[in-house]
Amino acid sequence: MKLAKNKRITGQTMTEMIIIVGLIAVGCIAAVAIFGKQIKNTFARITSSLAGTSEAVTDSSGDINDDQDDMGDFTDDVEGGE
Repeated sequence: MKLAKNKRITGQTMTEMIIIVGLIAVGCIAAVAIFGKQIKNTFARITSSLAGTSEAVTDSSGDINDDQDDMGDFTDDVEGGE
């Protein structure tokens, strides 16, 4: 009799744990949906700082614009290049 009672409690505990894990997953998905762009921009700024490049700037749409696009290339400085 004790074995049957222990199996039922173990099954009940497992079901409760599955429900808790499911609720945590839903909460994480909701947090990413709400704060996703802000987290993306924060990580982009941190990454560009660590890489030593100019700081990434976000425009009004939330996209990241690197200042590297405006830097040009070295061919502007070469006189009489091919």
